[in-house]
Amino acid sequence: MEAEQESFRQPALLLLILLLQSAIISAIGWSGERQTIAPMDTSSYRYFVRVDGNCEENRNKAESVFGKAEFTVLDDLDEFAFVTEKMTEAAFKEKAAELDQACRASGKKGILQMIRAEL
Repeated sequence: MEAEQESFRQPALLLLILLLQSAIISAIGWSGERQTIAPMDTSSYRYFVRVDGNCEENRNKAESVFGKAEFTVLDDLDEFAFVTEKMTEAAFKEKAAELDQACRASGKKGILQMIRAEL
């Protein structure tokens, strides 16, 4: 008899879980409608970029590639950082590769780190 009760409990428990999931999904406004996801290359952000080398020597390179930017000198380190204007991910990747190559050509490590910035 206990085995029969257990065989009834499992489907009932599964049904309860499905009903709870359905109630939660409808409560937060989800539906079965598929959402369109935009490609990352078309999304626009500002970017924080750390670059190896002296700011005085390399600022012109960064400005010639990225245009207007907000620069920060990192004291006691042979590197600097800047925040770009808002641009698409595709444009950023292209410009970052160009700056990295220009810095490496002058014997530096190039871009050390880059992240999206929400300011």
